[in-house]
Amino acid sequence: MRRGGSKARARPRGRPEIGLVVVVLLAGGFVAHALAFQFTQDDAYISLRYAQNLVAGNGLVFNGGERVEGYSNFSWTLLLALFLKLGAPAVETSRWLGILFGVGAILAAARLAASLEGRWGLAAAATAALIAGNSAFALWSTGGLETALFVFLVTWGLERGLAPDLNERQRAAAPLLLCLAALTRPDGPLIFALWFILRGAAVVAPEEDTRRAPMRAPARRLLRDVALFAGPLIPYALWKLAYYGDLLPNTYYAKAGLSLAYVGRGLEYAGEYFHAYGMWGVTPVLAGAAFAIRGRRSVEAQLLFVWLGYAAYVVAIGGDVLYVHRFWLPTLPIGAVLVARGATAIGERLANLTRVRAARPAFTIVVTGSVIGMGLASNWGGIQERRQNETNFVRNMRTTGEWLREHLPPGSTIAITTIGAISYYSGLRVIDMLGLTDREIARDPRPVDGLSDNWREVKYNAESIIRRRPDAILFSTGIRPSSAAEKALYFYENFHEAYYHYYFRATPARVNVQVAFRLRDDAPPVHLDRVEAEGFEFVERYAQGIRVLSLERDSGRAAELFRRSHEVAPAGFRWAKEFWAASLYDDGKRDAALPMLREVVDSDSYSITAVERLAHHAVVEGDLESARALYERILAIDPDHDIPWRGLSEISRQQEDYEAAFQYLLDGLRRWDTNVNSLLAFGQLATRVRRYDLAEWAFLRARRIQPDSELAQLGLALVRESRNSPAESESAPPKAGSRR
Repeated sequence: MRRGGSKARARPRGRPEIGLVVVVLLAGGFVAHALAFQFTQDDAYISLRYAQNLVAGNGLVFNGGERVEGYSNFSWTLLLALFLKLGAPAVETSRWLGILFGVGAILAAARLAASLEGRWGLAAAATAALIAGNSAFALWSTGGLETALFVFLVTWGLERGLAPDLNERQRAAAPLLLCLAALTRPDGPLIFALWFILRGAAVVAPEEDTRRAPMRAPARRLLRDVALFAGPLIPYALWKLAYYGDLLPNTYYAKAGLSLAYVGRGLEYAGEYFHAYGMWGVTPVLAGAAFAIRGRRSVEAQLLFVWLGYAAYVVAIGGDVLYVHRFWLPTLPIGAVLVARGATAIGERLANLTRVRAARPAFTIVVTGSVIGMGLASNWGGIQERRQNETNFVRNMRTTGEWLREHLPPGSTIAITTIGAISYYSGLRVIDMLGLTDREIARDPRPVDGLSDNWREVKYNAESIIRRRPDAILFSTGIRPSSAAEKALYFYENFHEAYYHYYFRATPARVNVQVAFRLRDDAPPVHLDRVEAEGFEFVERYAQGIRVLSLERDSGRAAELFRRSHEVAPAGFRWAKEFWAASLYDDGKRDAALPMLREVVDSDSYSITAVERLAHHAVVEGDLESARALYERILAIDPDHDIPWRGLSEISRQQEDYEAAFQYLLDGLRRWDTNVNSLLAFGQLATRVRRYDLAEWAFLRARRIQPDSELAQLGLALVRESRNSPAESESAPPKAGSRR
């Protein structure tokens, strides 16, 4: 008879147990579940950049020549570097490795449940189902981070350390696996500590059933466990001291420490997880039942101890800055074992009470299916939305990084708050404004007193950014400052004096214009003087105005916010007045706007937004030469902005220089080719200068964007009649060349 709560039926030799077959099938189902959520999280590109630099011979660094441990997943980064060295595609490799380790975690947890039940039965199948059906785990197994590897190592380590059917030689794998977990994430040692407490406490007497808990370990076995866990960590620590100059990763210094505020966030984080997967308290009750029914000296009790210990840690540190319960996943598998064991235990009690043998499997299947079904129903849509948002964000960051690589001189330095995909695809030197990969900012934060936001990374040093003078600064939300690290720049005079708004689009198909703060050619020497401002209203109102202007398209309300910002702004802050005047102009209040616009332009030749409005007004008034001079003024400092090209085209068209108008607008479309009005105008110009292929392309693209456009349809008919050819061309205009 097998060990377990009930007798195991005899099965023919060589035939696999049905429970094992079900577990394998569920693991296969998890692969499909994970692929339904596949994405790459922006932070994954930090590890990929470290791995990329290592393979390139630059060392395990983020920026060449800067030894900063800005990652917290050593073994995962090395694993990625190994596959990169072998020529594997970086992003796809990280995704499939995550799925593979996710499958491994399912099998390890199911193996632990099977060892407790004494066979590959209901508990193992229910455990596998609960993990495979968890969408948070499916999501993060493909995210490109170390999550699935860490979960796998923790689960396998606890299975080797707690499974009752293993001997001491097999149990020796536990500290080695938990050592690998410690090399994968900084919280790995906590898991070992929790397990080691159980190992050393000898929670059962020798005469107790050893299936319920590990045997009392003699001192030499405890020493062996410590040696196996710490042995590889000692040379690793020495290497870190020699290479990085510190035992702790730079991320430790960049992130804030413990506080009551963090505990509050952690409790909220725990509440979100309970709401997502607690099934109104059913799953905690089942886990508690596993402890209550199996006994306080059981392996289930030890699993609960580990789960609660790790949960306390997650709450204490305030949860995770990332979304969808990532920090709860390391203990998801053992939690699934507890829930499965609780369900089977209650089902067994029901079977005994009702004398219906089918009550045990029926109860377990119904409960497990309900937990999975409710979890999928309540979380699928929200997680898919998060996944899609992150996918779109990373796509934008990737194209931005590629654009920066092509348009900034080699060796340029950029400062950003979202460093992942931009740094990986740009290949430029990067200053992390939040300090994760920057030693100075992480260890010497200089916050502006009273300035706060809802970002988790609250340490920053705007003074350090100003002093190092990057060639470009990019905010996470374009021109609008959102994090405290971004807002703090506005409190330094040199930021306003040395940088200007540079408008561009990383791809011509992008709808919204992007903004980088570019270093001016006439930038004054670096100085660290602070502006004289009372409070933070000037930057808060300015940020609100930008938000209203970009998201709500409400020029009138935006103008009011910019006005309020300007009234309390320090003397050197000209951008509030510039956008105030521009918003008034767009709102039709041009008599009030024009004097202000001229004043702004006279005081700052880099005020592109103000120059744009004055140029437009000059075209409307018929002063074409003044308009041309203003648009050319913009091109001199921002040739990647589409507006001056379109303006010059209109001037040339009014002057009946159609060939020049065509060329100017072609340059504009190379920078932005989803503006229907520009496409229609270009189609007409291209037809006039007999460039029928490009004319047809423009009208077709306009019709694709705006299917009900009669002008596009008429333009197509005219083009086909003019060249007497019905074929539709899908060719695109030539790409814009790089500008250094």
